[in-house]
Amino acid sequence: MKRISASGSWRSKTQNYSYANDYQIITKLKSFTNNHNICMLVVHHTRKQTADDKFDMISGTNGLLGTADGAFILSKDKRTSNNATLEVSGRDQQDQRVYLKKNTETLVWELDKIETELWKAPPEPLSRQASQARQRRQDRALPR
Repeated sequence: MKRISASGSWRSKTQNYSYANDYQIITKLKSFTNNHNICMLVVHHTRKQTADDKFDMISGTNGLLGTADGAFILSKDKRTSNNATLEVSGRDQQDQRVYLKKNTETLVWELDKIETELWKAPPEPLSRQASQARQRRQDRALPR
């Protein structure tokens, strides 16, 4: 995985901050990662103004998210807080809200709870039917 920090470092000083330009930048990065079969994490900043949708707080245009496969927003109520919320959204994943707590001894963020559990695929109908038939046989075999 490759991490790129602070989008200002990968933007040209002469580039406009427009949807089309932001979309083009992320499209090039995404094309590079797809061609090399790697994962890339682009670290960007949020704006200070709050929003109902956390992803509207990403600084810049919607073009930054327009082509990305997913996004994470890590936020704290107060800068000095040891509690944080990680909002996860993406094209091929269910939206999630993960609550983290900073361990003050190790300074590592630890999982506190997950508000939205990931969706789990139901078992295949055939294996479900086989399981139910097995259970019925076992129930009949029990002494009454």
